[in-house]
Parts: sequence; C-alpha cells; structure tokens
Amino acid sequence: MPISVGLEKLGIAGSQDLKNTLVVCDDPLQAIEEFQDNNRILLDSLKPALRLMDLLSVHRYDFHRSVVDELKEKIIARVDVLVKTLEDKKNVEKLETLLDNSFPVIKNPVLQPVVFKVLQAIPKIKDSYLKQIIDDKELYRQVPIEVKRHIWKDNQDLFSEEISPVFDEYVKEVENQLLSLSEEGMMSPMEASVLAWAPKYRRTNSATISRLSQLLGTSSRHLHDLAADFLRSTYLRKRACDHYCTLRAAMLMLAHESEAAGLAADMASREPIRKFCWLLDACMRDHQLDKKRVNELQQILDKASNSRTRSKEEWRILGDLAMLLADPFAVVTVGDSMVKLLVQCAQGESLPRKNEDLLLLLRLMALASRSMELLSNDTAKEPKMSAEVVTQFLPYMLTLLVDDELDEWKSKMEAIAKAPSDMEEAPQLAKMEHYAVPENVVRLLAEEPVCVGIALQVLIHMTHRSGEPWGGFVCLLAAVASDPRAVELAFLHQLINGLIGRASEFEQEELFDAVLDKFLLKKSATDPTVWKQTYRLAWNAVAHLPRSLRTRLMEAIKPKKKLADSLEPLYAKLVAKVDHVEKEAAAAMGQQDTALFGLPIAKPTA
Repeated sequence: MPISVGLEKLGIAGSQDLKNTLVVCDDPLQAIEEFQDNNRILLDSLKPALRLMDLLSVHRYDFHRSVVDELKEKIIARVDVLVKTLEDKKNVEKLETLLDNSFPVIKNPVLQPVVFKVLQAIPKIKDSYLKQIIDDKELYRQVPIEVKRHIWKDNQDLFSEEISPVFDEYVKEVENQLLSLSEEGMMSPMEASVLAWAPKYRRTNSATISRLSQLLGTSSRHLHDLAADFLRSTYLRKRACDHYCTLRAAMLMLAHESEAAGLAADMASREPIRKFCWLLDACMRDHQLDKKRVNELQQILDKASNSRTRSKEEWRILGDLAMLLADPFAVVTVGDSMVKLLVQCAQGESLPRKNEDLLLLLRLMALASRSMELLSNDTAKEPKMSAEVVTQFLPYMLTLLVDDELDEWKSKMEAIAKAPSDMEEAPQLAKMEHYAVPENVVRLLAEEPVCVGIALQVLIHMTHRSGEPWGGFVCLLAAVASDPRAVELAFLHQLINGLIGRASEFEQEELFDAVLDKFLLKKSATDPTVWKQTYRLAWNAVAHLPRSLRTRLMEAIKPKKKLADSLEPLYAKLVAKVDHVEKEAAAAMGQQDTALFGLPIAKPTA
C-alpha cells in the first residue's frame, strides 16, 4: 500500500496529484520543483539544507521518512504522557483533536501506529470512527484489541464471533490434558491427576485463558457479563460438556484477581457469585472443604434459595452457582470430601443424616447435577431430593466403604499370616451376592442424578484401596454403567488412573470382565475418548494378564473402521508391547525348563 494513502483528506497533495500535474505540464522538471516547494516542510531554514543534501546524494524521500519517523515517536511518547492524566478533561480533548486530525490516514502504513495509539488511549471513540472500522474487514482485523472492545460493547455478533472459538479451544485444551493425546503420553501412567492441579496453576499455564484475559480486559463489566451470557448459552447448547463450567469459574477468578479495582467494584451486584467462586477455588486449591468455608458456602446458598421476591438477575444467581459446582474440578473436590465424611461416619459409628457437613455437601452435589435445569429456567428453585437419598442411598454407600475397609484389613492380615483365612474358602470376588446392589438403590440411581455423582466418586475412592477384594466395586460399577456420566472424560481419567495403580490385579478374570468387557469396551463403540482411555489401561495391565486374557483383549480393542485413523498408531504400539511381553515370558519359561533338567543357563548376550 503506498505511503501517501489518506494524505489528500488532510489537504496534502499525494501521488495522484503529482501524476495529474505531470500530465498537463509543459516542463516536467519545473513542475516537480514547484510540487516540492508547495508540499515541503514549512521551515525557511530547511530549504538551503535540502539543496546541500541533494549535493550529498541524500534522497528527499529518505530525509522526509526520517523526519516522519522522528515525529511519530514524539507523538506516541506524548500520548503515553496524556494517558496517565486522563482525569483532566483538557487532556482528553487533546487526544480527541489528535484523533480527528489523524484518523483520515488510519490506512497509511507509516502513520497507522500513531492513529492506533490514540485509539487505544482515548476513553470513548466516536461511533462514526467505529463504523468505518467495522465496515472495513481488513482494518478491523488490524486494530488493537482495546479498540475492538469499544466495538464489541454495541456489536454482540462480532464479539460472539471472536470469543466463541476461544470457548471451544479451552474445552479441547482441557480434554487434551485429561487424555494426553500424544502417543507417548497415552502409553505412560500419569504421575498425578490433572484434576488435582491447583486452580491458579491451571489458569496461569493456560494459553486459552491468557487469550481470554486479553479479549475481556480489566475495565469493562459489560464485556465480562456478555461473555458469561455467551458461555451459558454455549453450555446449554452443547449439553454433554462440563468443562464450560470450568471456564466460567476461571473467568470469575480472572476478575477477582484483576489489579483493576474498578472492575471488582463494578461487579458488586454479582458479589454472591464472585465470593462463592472464590471459596470453591480455595477449597480446590487445598483439596478439601474446611468447616469455615462450608459455613460460608451454606450462607450464600441459603440467601440465593430463600429470597421470596427476586428480580430476574437474582433468580439467575442460583443457576450460576450450580454451573460453578458442575465444574469437574469442583465435583472432584466436593465428592472426595463427601467420601471422607462417609468414612468418618463409619469410624464414629454415626448415621449420615446426622452429619450436617455431609448434608451440605450432598446439597452442593445435587445443585451440580441439576445445573442445566437451573440455568435454562430463570425461575427455577433449588431442587428437592427424595428423603431416601439420605435414609437409604447414603447408608448403602457407607456400607460399601465399610466392607471395602474390612476386605482390605482382611487381605493385609492374610498377607501377614501368609495363609488363607479360615473364614474364606473361595476368592473374595466370587461372592457377588454379598455385594449385590439393592433394588431401592438401583431405583435411586435412575431417579436422582445426585446419586450417580456420589456413586462415581465412591468408585474412584475404591480404586485407590490396596488388597485384592473387588466385589463392591464391580457391582457398583455395573449399576452406574448405563448412565452417560460414567463415560465422561473427567470421571474416566480418574478411574483409569486409579486402576492403573492396581493393574496387576487384572489377572482375575472376573475383574477383567467387569471393567473391560462389560464397561469400557461396551461403551467405546464409536467414542474415541473411551477407546484411548481403554488403551491406557490395557498398556499398563497387559504384562500382568495370562495369555488367554491377553489374546481376548487384543482382539476386542482392535480399532474399528470409523476410528482406525486416530487409533491405529496407538494400537500398533500396544501390539509391539504384547510381543515384547510374550517374548520375555517365553524366555523365562525356557530358563525354568533348563534349570529343571540341571543344565547350565546361558547368559544373555549383549
């Protein structure tokens, strides 16, 4: 683009004027000299110097370009000074005058930085200027993000086009972290669950959150609220992904951690949501809900639920609280705390309904499980649970945890005695009738969404126990397997991480059938996420399986046609590992046979 763009609008002759002059003139050299005199820098002392530079072969273009660059730097420096004192209206007026004089050359590549700098600095940009920027797609793409924020305030469509891809990108980012999409990451056990990362660590190390922070800025509540509205709509439209709830919490914490006190003060009307989010964030950071924070959470919930006369804005607070609680990271924290309280009830020989903290956590889990319903209905009330959840379901979960503790203790005692217990004549896993899920519990799992959430957390807890008993785990897994939440990535990530730690126990055919045949492989027909989690477990368990189970497994997890492209490289690595395991097993068997016949065992060559 020529550097004379826009100069005509300022009354300065440009290249087209020179061309027109040369077309009609009789003496081109004289015409050029007159053009230079008429459009030169109006400084009398400069004219002799220009003649001298001509003699020194310094081109006029180079001289004028250096002058423009010098003046440009001085103007930009002056704008930086004015920005620091915008409370003085005279300084604002100076910026407005400068913008009026410079905006015509906004497309001039040399002078454009000056115009952009003024646009960034000015508190309010005229609608006529914003309209010109919107109408020119190339110019809109080039303007600084601060200018775009002025546009987005009154143009929601452009804001949606800019921010919606960021929402989707964040979900992909979290899913990649949970799934570890690289072949090497897929085939190695993770040192720690991604869901255990500190919230601030996740925010500060997220490229998508950084991008979102740049888009929203720190000075406008309107954009933050608009982004929140778009996020709610996206969450309701894409119903199967709770990671949008994670992003909602991150957006609130960005505002909370902002250095701009003005934004925090401007968000005062949303104080209950902001405080609730901050409390949850602190609980996730500490991996527990302490007594003080539990009480504060309860006070906010009570106020949001019990107001009889509420505006539409106040009605929506309950839906926002439910969305924050549906964040998978929050669900893990609340669910883990619930399991710990159930264990405490068992140790203290008390009923769950007598533990007030446990009942509040149950309330939080219930809100999380109904987040869609509460967000889609502006007049929705806090969901009421059946009393059977407290009187029947929680006691059953307590029973499972007690049985799990007893089985683990019994297993340890047998290991110490190095002999089977007289009380046991068959493997623990075979006594399924002892662990069968009662009909009333199965009914509650189907009717009360909160029950499924609690059951999933209990399953995760049981994978981290030591010892061989798996009866309760197998029966409970079968009871929840039909629920869609059983194959959500956040749950599968935790479940597989726990099972990898006990991969050696998959030599038990009953456990193999329950987890792989009847759950993972049954759910993985067209879902690459479940397939890849299955491969993670298979990679760590295959060395411990007897040959018959290994053969069954490899045949069952062979990629289907629809998923072959994405899964074939992982399957090939798994096949290579199985070959390596079988070669080692064959070599070990050969060494045993040689030893039986009293023959020397050859040392392996390097």
